[in-house]
Amino acid sequence: MKHAGLLLFVVALAFGEEGERNLAGNGSFDEGAPRATKVPGWTEVDGLTTFFDVTPSRGRVLRIDTDVLLGEANARWKEMELPRSERPAARKKGPTTPPKYDTVGGTTGAKIYSDYIRVEPDMRYRLRVDVKSDAPTVKIFIKGYAKFQGGYRKVYQCYQNIENPKPGWHTYERTFNPTFRSPKVSHIRIMPYAYWPPGQAWIDRISITRIGPEGAPDTADGKPLLTGGDFEKRGLAPFSAEGPATRIVRGSDGACVRIDPGGKLLSPTFPVVTGREYVLKLRALPVRGILSIRIEGIVKSSGKWYVLNTTEETVPAESRDFTNVEVRFEPTKNAPQVAHARVIFSLTGKGSVCVDDVVVLPVSEDTDER
Repeated sequence: MKHAGLLLFVVALAFGEEGERNLAGNGSFDEGAPRATKVPGWTEVDGLTTFFDVTPSRGRVLRIDTDVLLGEANARWKEMELPRSERPAARKKGPTTPPKYDTVGGTTGAKIYSDYIRVEPDMRYRLRVDVKSDAPTVKIFIKGYAKFQGGYRKVYQCYQNIENPKPGWHTYERTFNPTFRSPKVSHIRIMPYAYWPPGQAWIDRISITRIGPEGAPDTADGKPLLTGGDFEKRGLAPFSAEGPATRIVRGSDGACVRIDPGGKLLSPTFPVVTGREYVLKLRALPVRGILSIRIEGIVKSSGKWYVLNTTEETVPAESRDFTNVEVRFEPTKNAPQVAHARVIFSLTGKGSVCVDDVVVLPVSEDTDER
């Protein structure tokens, strides 16, 4: 039975939570010799800023140390270009002193790369990753490459940003379509990266799984009740705008909805069940403003909608990048006659806010809290 349990664990690492195969080869870093500095699927760690640590609870994890003087790191990275037989062992890092702008964290950051991963045209993917950090901001980059003159050229990039990390391990995820705006992309690479403030970060259990063709519903946690919130189609539908200050904007990472003062983004209504809890998921980027989220439990009578239940949440401008937001709500609480709900996004104060990847899902009894 012990061997059977190990086999199930290995299979679980090879497949994502959706049953899709994990395309990130050795995303747990556990394959390879016990003390290897180079494991299958990844570039080599340098022993000064990047390490493979073996832990009792998680197996092998990637550790990145950005509290290292840049001069020492540059010297080590130069040594890493030598053949292994000519390369000296990594030296212990020297002391650093505040304000530490001369460290790896204050300058270039540190990283490793995955091997190339083939992707399909017009296919959406999901990145999941476990991260722990005692200070540094961590970014998990997805870099897309197109064939060029016998090699590859980078033509696409997106990332999951983990800024102001909370204590302990946490799971982060995002969706992406590397060929939507860059149809020549044929492969991607994953680049775990950490920088400021100086300190240490740990990364584990990286997975890339297929969601489905662009426009297909996201069903990772059950059948979605609200879809179309990636805004990659040429219009807001099925969402709608109230006021002229709500519009789609496009960048290198695709489309999102920008809300300026006076504007609102309204979801379509969606059916709900009495006594059931739901979760609203989205990515938000408040810029010098506060995103206000209002979820209304509504009932229709005599051709009109009436609001009987509300859940409100705010997202302050604490990050310079998109952050994942989740809001749980029970639209029929104290109002069992509610049969539908809707979501309204608006801006409090000045500035603007961008909203993307909006979806509503039922909360299962066995939902994994993250």
